[in-house]
Amino acid sequence: MSIIRNNNSIETVSEILFNEPTAAINLETLKNSATHLLVSGSMSAARPVQHYDFLTWLKQSYEDAINDEAVLAPIHVSGRHAKRIRIDNNEIINPKDPCPIQRLNINRLVTTIQPPSGIVTSFGETLMPSISVGYNEKGIEVAIGLQAWSCANMNIFGKTRYATYGADKVSFDELKTLILNQINVISSTSNKYHDAVESLNDREMNRNAQEVLTAQIFEIAVDNNMRKKKEAILNISQCVKMSEEIMRKRNTQDRFTYWDFTQSGTEHLKPSEQDMISLHPTIQNFNEWVCNKADVLV
Repeated sequence: MSIIRNNNSIETVSEILFNEPTAAINLETLKNSATHLLVSGSMSAARPVQHYDFLTWLKQSYEDAINDEAVLAPIHVSGRHAKRIRIDNNEIINPKDPCPIQRLNINRLVTTIQPPSGIVTSFGETLMPSISVGYNEKGIEVAIGLQAWSCANMNIFGKTRYATYGADKVSFDELKTLILNQINVISSTSNKYHDAVESLNDREMNRNAQEVLTAQIFEIAVDNNMRKKKEAILNISQCVKMSEEIMRKRNTQDRFTYWDFTQSGTEHLKPSEQDMISLHPTIQNFNEWVCNKADVLV
């Protein structure tokens, strides 16, 4: 488990070496990276602004709404989707060498923006009302949810996820309007989500119920894998990791709840471990599935 960090705690760097699938950088480092205009000369309608500018606008909009300073989490960028800019046709690029940030075109990132304090549950967990942002080559995605402070698990309940791409895409202007509308009611939305978490924690899950749900979600994953569909709640690998987390909790806790089950599933649904485009939809689908099984209304 990892505790949520502040973006300001990360040092500004002049180069990045991707010795892991992702790297965590701060806003200033992102600002210094190569712009998409420099690389392609144009911006798509689904992504008409630079990542730095969008995050700056979103953070300021949130601060205006809560009349307080918002906290930007570390910005996770995907190494596989960060392209090094070649400045000479004869230049040989060794991917094992650090890349100067000014020559790195970052195409995929995920981060969150939160208030300085969260909501404390009756069982001692601090939940942070969070705006989670995905910026990738397809467009921009924003989701409203709660992040568990102790383990940095993001939870997206309800239909508060919007994107400028995909089946339910909206325009960039519509996205900004929807975000501002959600920011204005984020306090009441967060309280509703908090009530859902409390309800999940109030419901104890015996071993038989846990085994049934684990088997159901795994069977759905296997079926979708066989049919090469992308409709699984969790994929097979995610199901295995969830089962490992459940076993750890069962071995260290006297009581196991639907909230424990939820946290077991979202423990590895983080930008450092999962594909950044499927991350938010997967979290949303999983949270909704568990709430439905627990008869918890959101």
